[in-house]
Amino acid sequence: MLALSFVFLCMSYFLTYWQGSIGFIFANCFNMGIRIAHSIHYIYRYFEESPYRPLKGLLISPLLTVVYVISGITTGVSEVFLCCDNGWIARLIHVAVGAVCFIATLATIFFTETKLIYFVRTHILSRYSKEGLK
Repeated sequence: MLALSFVFLCMSYFLTYWQGSIGFIFANCFNMGIRIAHSIHYIYRYFEESPYRPLKGLLISPLLTVVYVISGITTGVSEVFLCCDNGWIARLIHVAVGAVCFIATLATIFFTETKLIYFVRTHILSRYSKEGLK
């Protein structure tokens, strides 16, 4: 942690000198990325000899990855050809394309990420439904 703090201080000094206040934001992003990578590495090493694989829960399904990529490409192409300078009809079509991609992504999450949906239903939604009954 001391080394990570030192790297953050050096990065913030150089990036702030180079980019101004935006450099400090970049240094914070870099710092958070380094801390996440360090934590993942530590967790992996800690459970290396164990039958448990807690990091496996971070992986999303390949179908969801494909839907993310298709949605990103579709909305990018839609933005280039339909957004902003082609009139209100084109803008509405662009918004509709985004809405369809969003719904497709949510549906894919619902059907492929069953553990996430179960967690949301049992831990988050149940809390709000119990509070609503009081």
